[in-house]
Amino acid sequence: MDKPSITIQDILGQEGLLSRSLPGFESRPSQVQMAHLIQDSLQKRIPAIVEAATGTGKTFGYLVPLILSGKKAVISTGTKNLQEQIYLKDIPLLEKTTHLNIDAMIMKGRRNYLCLFRYHQFFVQSSLLNKALEETRQRLDKWINKTEFADRAELSWLTDDNVLWDSITSSSDQCLGGNCLFLEDCFLGKLRSKAARSRIIIVNHHLFFADLKVKEGGFGEIIPRFQVAVFDEAHNIEKIATSYFGESLSTSQLMDLAGDLEKEIKTLKNIDKGRVKKQINVIRAGSEHLRSLFKDQWEKGRLDDKILSIISEGPAREIRKGLKYVQEELPLQALVNRADELEQRLEQILGPKSSNWLNWYERRKKSLMLHISPLDISERMNEFLYKKVQTVIFTSATLSTNMTFDYARSRLGLTEHTLEGNYPSHFKFEDQALMYIPEDLPNPNTPDFGLEITKRINSILKKNRWQGTCTVYKLP
Repeated sequence: MDKPSITIQDILGQEGLLSRSLPGFESRPSQVQMAHLIQDSLQKRIPAIVEAATGTGKTFGYLVPLILSGKKAVISTGTKNLQEQIYLKDIPLLEKTTHLNIDAMIMKGRRNYLCLFRYHQFFVQSSLLNKALEETRQRLDKWINKTEFADRAELSWLTDDNVLWDSITSSSDQCLGGNCLFLEDCFLGKLRSKAARSRIIIVNHHLFFADLKVKEGGFGEIIPRFQVAVFDEAHNIEKIATSYFGESLSTSQLMDLAGDLEKEIKTLKNIDKGRVKKQINVIRAGSEHLRSLFKDQWEKGRLDDKILSIISEGPAREIRKGLKYVQEELPLQALVNRADELEQRLEQILGPKSSNWLNWYERRKKSLMLHISPLDISERMNEFLYKKVQTVIFTSATLSTNMTFDYARSRLGLTEHTLEGNYPSHFKFEDQALMYIPEDLPNPNTPDFGLEITKRINSILKKNRWQGTCTVYKLP
C-alpha cells in the first residue's frame, strides 16, 4: 500500500470523510489532536503514551495515522472483544469511507490452531483403540481440506470442554519446526506467511509478549517482524509483561511431555520400554506430588525460601530424575530438547535470584504453575522491545496518575522524551450522568447477588425509559 495523500483532517475533521459518510458522526477535537500526536510519534520514531477518556474515539485516533503512515504494525489489545471490533467494524468502516486498501488480519495464540503432525499422530494411535472417534475424525478431515488456517473457532460443534483439541494442537515447545513431516502444509506456517504480507496484525497482549519471549530464543515465533507496536488497553501491560519476562513451568507441560513420550516409544525398537515407562511415571508422580503441595492453598501466592526448599528436595528431585533419563537415554531429539528446556526452567525458578525477582505459584483448574518474575520490567522492555521496534505507542482510558505519566513511564521503562497526550472526554459527565450506589443489595459474594443486581438494573433501565430488553436469569 503506497502512502496515501489524504490527511488526518481529511478523514477525522469536521468536514472530513467520516463526517460526510456517517449520519450523526461528530468530529471530536480531542480525537484529531490524539491522531496528530500519534502521527508525530510515527514520523519521529519516538514512543508515545496517550490517555484518552471514554468518548474520545481513541481507536480511530491511532488507526488513522497508522494507516496513513504505511508502516507495518502490530496492534495489541487486552480483550478479544476489542480485537474483533477493530478487525470486523473499525477497519472495514475506514476502508469503506476512505477507499483505502487496509490489509489487516487477526492472529491468535498457537493453541487456537490445529497441528497436522499431532492430529495424524493422535488418530493413528487412537483409531486402533476407540472406534467412536471415527466419526469425529471424518468431520475434522472434511474441515481440514477446506479451512485456511485451521482455527478452532470455526468448529462450532466442538465444545469448549472437549479434551480432544489439546491432543491435536501444538505449543511452541511441542513444535518440531523444520523436522516436521507436514512442514509444507502447516497451518501456522500459512498464517505466518499471510502475516508477513499484511500491514496490520491484530493480537492480544498475552500473544504479543509470549511471542516476544520466543523471539528471544530464536525459534517458534508466529508474529513477523514489524515497525510499530500499538498497545490499546495498555493499563494492564506491566502485569502481563512481567509474567512473560520471567520464567514459568506448569505441571501440564510435564504431563504433556509424559504423554508424548508414551506415544513415541510405541514406535521404537531396541529399547527397554518397561524401564522407559517407569521413568515416564516418575515425571508424572513428581508432577502430581507438586500439585498436591498446594491443593489447600490460595489460588495465587508467594513462594518463600522454605517452600522452595521443600519443592526442590521433594517433587523437583523426582521430576529432574525423569527428565535426565529422557535426555540421556532416548533417541527422540524433539522430546529430548523439550525435556532439556523444562529442566532448565525448573532450575531457573528454584535457583538463587537477586532481590529484583519474585517466586510465586498459580493454582489452576487442572494444573499448578510455578513462576519467577522480575519486580521491574523497564530494562527488559528496553532490551526486547524499544531497541528493536521503530515506534511503540501505549494508549488507554486510564494511564496517568495525578494527571502525569511519571509513574507509568518509570514502570514501562519509557524516557522523559516520550510524547505524551491526555485527552479528556467531550461528554459532560456532571450534567449527563449520575452515580448510583445501592446500599440494600446482598453482598457480592452471596449466591443471591447476581439475581438481585440484575433486577435492580432492569428497574433502573425501565425508569430511564430504555427501549431495549433486559432478561432476568435465575442463577443456579
